[in-house]
Amino acid sequence: MIIFVRPVAADDQGDEGLLPERFEFEPVFGCQVYLREAGRGHEQSVVLVHGVGDLIRDLAGFAISQVQRFPVDPEIALGSAVTRKRMLNADPNKIAALALMEEDFSRLLPLVSTPTWILWGVDDRITPPRTGKLLAARLPRARLKMLAGAGHSPMLDKPDAFEKALLHAIQNPPAPAGPRKRGPDRGVAVCRNERDATFSGDYERIELHNCPEARLVDVRAGKVVIVASTALMENCVIGDIGKNVGLSVRGSLVTATACTIRADVAIAADNSRLDLAGVELHATKAAVLELVPGHQTNVLFSVCLLRSPHTFGHVHGSRVVTSASPL
Repeated sequence: MIIFVRPVAADDQGDEGLLPERFEFEPVFGCQVYLREAGRGHEQSVVLVHGVGDLIRDLAGFAISQVQRFPVDPEIALGSAVTRKRMLNADPNKIAALALMEEDFSRLLPLVSTPTWILWGVDDRITPPRTGKLLAARLPRARLKMLAGAGHSPMLDKPDAFEKALLHAIQNPPAPAGPRKRGPDRGVAVCRNERDATFSGDYERIELHNCPEARLVDVRAGKVVIVASTALMENCVIGDIGKNVGLSVRGSLVTATACTIRADVAIAADNSRLDLAGVELHATKAAVLELVPGHQTNVLFSVCLLRSPHTFGHVHGSRVVTSASPL
């Protein structure tokens, strides 16, 4: 569920200006819509879409697949009834999510100037919360509200919680997030042979060695090293221009959402798989570099921005990176 809210002049002759003196409750597309009474000159235009998947379809679509570790190109999996059955078990939710992921929405997000509230079900299995986090991070002015116990239709799953969140969104346009404040530097953190390690806060460096299901959330670090591990990264800022390597990944699977990495080489990889959604890579030499000749790193980009001598602009889709073909 996404709500766009912006002030509208009372004499606006456009569609948004055609506002009654009092708004009443009415069902729209199966969604309960509540609009508060507003004084003249302070009306708000609210564009409400009843489900995130429907918004995506209406706007020509974009989604991050819930199959976050999908091993092949989505185009192959969706190409025929046989591959859809064998690779996706003919599951309509998986097929829909993967098909939506194929649409590139990268260039449109920065153009949305309207302050935006995003209401999302924690248990949404069609367009999972990762997509909401990406949108909240990459829309110019947005806030994400997660609704516990709700799925893809939060207005039906948790109507009371949804109504409360919706009324708050209508009455309180989201303020700009602003830069994250630095916390105390925690120095160097090392994980070895530990499952479910979790890190947050500011570090000089973080190292993961044989650490399955590690989580880095709201981390700011000069460098991150991931070896023989699986790691989830959310809302992280890694490296800095002038640093040699921001993120070093060897023999690992990394899923990163709404992260920014800056360095001479943003990501140096060896024989790894990277699933990047809403990630920005700023590099003076290479955004993604495979370190070992003969090895390759597979990268799935969703709504990402790369700025390097090899690649400059938005990137969406799967890429194979070798030592001879850096990004």
